[in-house]
Amino acid sequence: MAGSELAQHPLGALFRLSPEAVCGVKGGSVVFCNGAARELFGRDVTGESAQSLFPGLELRDGEDLRAAMTVAGAAVTVSAVSYRELWVLTVRRQELRPTVPEGAIRQLRLVAANLRLGMDRLVDPESEDPYAAVLYHSYYSLLHSVQQLSDLNALDRDAMVCRMVPVELGSLCRELADSAAYYLGDAGVELCCRTPDVPCVVVGDRDRLEQLLLILLSNSLHAAQKGGRVELSLRLSGRQAFLTVADEGEGMDEESLRRAFEVRLDRAASAETNRAGLGLAIAEGIARLHGGVLLLRTEEGRGTRASLRLPLSDMLPVEDRESVSRGPRRILTELSDILSSEAYGPHSRD
Repeated sequence: MAGSELAQHPLGALFRLSPEAVCGVKGGSVVFCNGAARELFGRDVTGESAQSLFPGLELRDGEDLRAAMTVAGAAVTVSAVSYRELWVLTVRRQELRPTVPEGAIRQLRLVAANLRLGMDRLVDPESEDPYAAVLYHSYYSLLHSVQQLSDLNALDRDAMVCRMVPVELGSLCRELADSAAYYLGDAGVELCCRTPDVPCVVVGDRDRLEQLLLILLSNSLHAAQKGGRVELSLRLSGRQAFLTVADEGEGMDEESLRRAFEVRLDRAASAETNRAGLGLAIAEGIARLHGGVLLLRTEEGRGTRASLRLPLSDMLPVEDRESVSRGPRRILTELSDILSSEAYGPHSRD
C-alpha cells in the first residue's frame, strides 16, 4: 500500500514507522500493512485473505488473543486486538533464547538420579511419612525443571525427537483427564473433559502431545485455584481438530499476555508465581513440530482459554511401542508445581 493510501486509514498511519509488523484486518481481509509487515511477507499483503496469511487464527469479536505460529516461514507470536470492526495484528519474531550448557543439564540430571537412588534405598516404599512425600515431591520438581531446560535447548537446535504416528486424540484426552483428576485428589479444583463420539486422529508423538496438554492443564489449574473449574475439550471443525483447555480464573493482564510465550527466568516472575515460566514456550514449540497453532484468549476476571489446532488425518491410530505415554510419572512431573506433597505418597513411588 502506498504511503498516501496508508494515511487514508485512521489507524494505519499510526503504525507506519513501527519496527514491528502490523496488519489491519476487516471482514477477513487485510486492509493495511506497514513497512515491517511488507518486509516480513516479502510483499504488500493488502487485500489478501487474513486466513491464508495467518492459518488457524480465529478472530472473534470482543476477544483479544495471542498466538504462536509460523508466518512466512518464521516462528512468530501474533497479538490481535479488536477495535470496532477492525482487528489490529502485531507480529513479532521470536527472539533467540539463551542456551543452557548441556554439561550443566547433564550434571543436574546426575544430581536428580542420585537423589532418587538415595531416596529409594532409605525410604520404605510403603511409608506414609509426610517427610518422605515431601522428598519425592522435591525430586519430581527438580526433574521437571531439568527436563524443561533440556526441551528448550532441543527446540532451539531443532533437535527435539518426535515419533510421528496416528494418534486418537479423544482417548488421549480422556485418559489424561482421568489420571490427572486422580492425583489432584482434594485440591478442590474440578477437572472435566468433553470429547466427540467420533474418532479424532492426528499424526503426532503421543508422549509430546501429552506433555503439551499437561502444560496447558498445569497453567489452568494454577489459575483456577481451589474451588475453580478447568475444562479440557476436543472438537472437530472441517479437517482440523481443536483441543481447548479453559479455566475460570482471574485471566491475564495485557503484559502477561504479551509475554506469554517468552522464557521468563527473571527473579520477579518466579517470585510472583512460584513457577519457572518455561511451559508455554515448550508447548508452542511442540505445537509447531506437529504443524499446529497454539492460541491464547483471555479476559481479566473471566479466565483464560488455550486452544491447539491440529490437522486431522485419515489414517487409523496405531500403538507405537517406542513412543508411549509415561503415565503417572509424566503427570507427577508436569504437575509438580500444582500437586501437593500428599500426591507423592506410596502409590506414586514406581
